[in-house]
Amino acid sequence: MQNNITLNHNEKISDVLKITMPVFNDERGTLKKLFTSKILPDFSTVDDVYSTISKNKVFRGFHHQMNNYSQGKIVSCHRGVMRDYALDLRPGSSTFGSVATFELNDAINEFVYIPKGFSHGMLSLANDTVTINLCCGDYIPMHEAGFHPFSVAPELISQNIILSEKDQNLERFDKCTLI
Repeated sequence: MQNNITLNHNEKISDVLKITMPVFNDERGTLKKLFTSKILPDFSTVDDVYSTISKNKVFRGFHHQMNNYSQGKIVSCHRGVMRDYALDLRPGSSTFGSVATFELNDAINEFVYIPKGFSHGMLSLANDTVTINLCCGDYIPMHEAGFHPFSVAPELISQNIILSEKDQNLERFDKCTLI
């Protein structure tokens, strides 16, 4: 039984990580390690855990909390396939406005770590895709904000994605005055 954990830095934004956790298989079935705070010391407390179940082509995001209420996230795909997006909103960052993307699926025990200071979005690429999101920092609706997905990831325009009414009405990133 191996306990290997690998961390891969995104090529565009090195602070966003793809983490591969161990999977243990034997005659009884499979055991997957889902989280350990040892590899992410600034993510030692999980305040909220969310799960989504989405139809194919559902896009959720781009969402974040403003000012000192930013949340770090660990995102995983437990059924289906998804593409995860992280938009850098950190003031003074050399990658401000850049987007890191990752594809996750249920066949590989991988997670995306998104530090505080990012806006997050995710696209389901199969019916009944299930995600789990661990958040450090409480969700506070009065500090929530977001950007219209097409203004951040224009390649989504041609993909006939499904957006909530809330996400359809988000402001454009290039017209944003408050972050």
